[in-house]
Amino acid sequence: MDADEFQRMALKTRKEWGSPEGIEDVVYLALAINGEAGELAEVVKKTWRDGKELDREKIVDELGDILWYVAVLSHTLGVRLSEVMERNVEKLRERYGVV
Repeated sequence: MDADEFQRMALKTRKEWGSPEGIEDVVYLALAINGEAGELAEVVKKTWRDGKELDREKIVDELGDILWYVAVLSHTLGVRLSEVMERNVEKLRERYGVV
């Protein structure tokens, strides 16, 4: 599956949370990304704190939740997920001269 296909699939479960201008949607989605990142951090923190083996399945699940929100937020901003990825690679190229 490529990024844009994932984005199309994610949008099938999307809700709209606010005004036609979309600021409420952007706020909600940005906060949701933060919340999901916090859940990911919590999994890693507890693993480290308790000296346990990483629960890779849970980490992958949390990454998927983050990616879903990123895909929907990108769409809300009128940007394909693949464009977000391409722009990030270009930024890394400029910054580090590799990638």
